[in-house]
Amino acid sequence: MTAARFETVVAALEQAGIRNPVAFEGLWERSEHVDLGGTACRIVGIPDLIRMKSEAGRPQDLRDIEELERIVRLNK
Repeated sequence: MTAARFETVVAALEQAGIRNPVAFEGLWERSEHVDLGGTACRIVGIPDLIRMKSEAGRPQDLRDIEELERIVRLNK
């Protein structure tokens, strides 16, 4: 999905009352570039993923946050 298409989807969700907890522009700027089997992809960075999971607040998200924070500590 292109950035323009994603922004269109986000706008439609917001019109339907579904809020995006993190602004797309910031996510895009901070995204990480990875190669997945020869395909260049952008993925959300761990700090943004932690923020999104924190906002969701589901039990699995809270467990995921613990593991993500562990990864951040190990990578320092």
